[in-house]
Amino acid sequence: MQSSGRREKLDMSGKFELTKTISSHTGIFGEYQIHGLQHEYETGNRAWHVGSSRLSSNTVEEYLVKDKEVLSYNADLTYNSMDTMLIHNVGSAADVEPGKKEAILKAIAEWEELDRTTSPHSD
Repeated sequence: MQSSGRREKLDMSGKFELTKTISSHTGIFGEYQIHGLQHEYETGNRAWHVGSSRLSSNTVEEYLVKDKEVLSYNADLTYNSMDTMLIHNVGSAADVEPGKKEAILKAIAEWEELDRTTSPHSD
């Protein structure tokens, strides 16, 4: 496989779909440290892979956020000499405490606004 700067995504049906990471951010929102990677799929759809932990904890919980829906998420990373293959195992809507969900959605809204205003194509 040639290096393409892309990742492969396994959807619920087991079909691979190419993705690319278009944005990466980290910040503190309320009592949470949140990091996020925004992915764009070959279909043009976008979603965020988000890791969140309380400031008082080292435990990181990961989610996939699409259209403001927070989904449970597990990832298996396999490395080779050219690319990283990221396999998404996305589950149902996650049971997220309201404060954490609010912090995650606030982070994503701020990051998307930042990306819009700092994009070389923004007016």
